[in-house]
Amino acid sequence: MDEAMDEGMDTPKNGPHETFKEAMEALEGSLNTLHAKIVRVAERHYALVEAQEKSVTEWKDKGILRLGTHRKGNHVQVKWYTIKWFGKGAARREVKASIRKSAKEDTFSMAHLKENAKEWEWPIVEKTELEMALLRKQASFVVKAMTSLRYASMAARKYDDLYSEPGDE
Repeated sequence: MDEAMDEGMDTPKNGPHETFKEAMEALEGSLNTLHAKIVRVAERHYALVEAQEKSVTEWKDKGILRLGTHRKGNHVQVKWYTIKWFGKGAARREVKASIRKSAKEDTFSMAHLKENAKEWEWPIVEKTELEMALLRKQASFVVKAMTSLRYASMAARKYDDLYSEPGDE
């Protein structure tokens, strides 16, 4: 058989389970890269907001929008929430309220974000959300691919268990 034809065939070295494992490792690498990009965008956002807030002296002029990122296993979450401050001086405490994301899309309503952003903060928030929406969507597709690959691997194992002849290995 021709080497080029043999490349895609299931050989002991390149069996379906090894192929699934390699594909899963590649997808995990993609998710790690996306998560690293999300963290960089969030850090840039915080740096820009913090630099602006240093020049603001009144609490009423400080931004109330915050960006939260979270990753647990293959779940990557990026969300916006608002902060409201209560109390005075050292007794001051914050209360967070989540902003809901559209159920059909991987983005937050720009109108709702603009409504909660300070005038100086809006260009920063808008740019950040546009970038995060793309990264959220990409992460969503990678996680769906990982799930599909897991099911494909389980189906291959089930097939092997049901139909492999003794001594086929």
